[in-house]
Amino acid sequence: MRVTTGMLNRNHGGVMGSRKSLLSHIQRNREGGIAGLKALGAARSESALRRTEKAGYEKLGNAADSLVSQADRLAEKVDKGSTEIDSLAEGLVEAYNSTVGALGDAEGVLNNYYHRTMKQSFSDNCVELGEIGISMNSRGKLVLDKEKLKAADAEKVKKLLGSEGDFLKRVSLVASRVSDNAAANRQSLSNSYNARGNIMNSYLSKYNKKG
Repeated sequence: MRVTTGMLNRNHGGVMGSRKSLLSHIQRNREGGIAGLKALGAARSESALRRTEKAGYEKLGNAADSLVSQADRLAEKVDKGSTEIDSLAEGLVEAYNSTVGALGDAEGVLNNYYHRTMKQSFSDNCVELGEIGISMNSRGKLVLDKEKLKAADAEKVKKLLGSEGDFLKRVSLVASRVSDNAAANRQSLSNSYNARGNIMNSYLSKYNKKG
């Protein structure tokens, strides 16, 4: 069979067209792959950030729960007139410091409010607390003088650290609100993460089908 110039041109055009189609397909896949990788990278970065936030709220919630528990135990002992309260008072001080520290690291209007309120609960009773051995150092941490607490007047101790004591009641109330808010924030982050994870999985699934 004689091959004509027209046949060669038609074949050449067909090959070129196939090459162009193949290159376009490769380019689309490449662009889609890059977009997919960028989206996946962004999702992973956001996921890591959310895990960090969630861990922070978990730490805050645990500290606040401990503070409520320590306050309840201390109040019970004080109400009964027990003089063996130094170890419980020490636990209260440690839990208070942990909660205030975690609040200082947390974001949000409510957490800022609780942080100020927790510190204000001490400031409003600082003189009376100092008289029974609880003071605040230059770093904003409570410090307990056990010997001074043991020697303190029982009525003064009850007025501050009993279940109806001004300082302890306010601290316990705020701590319970802090715990609730931390739990709500953890749940919100979990819901948001799951929703975004579903969206990303859907996107990648569609891309894989196209590939």
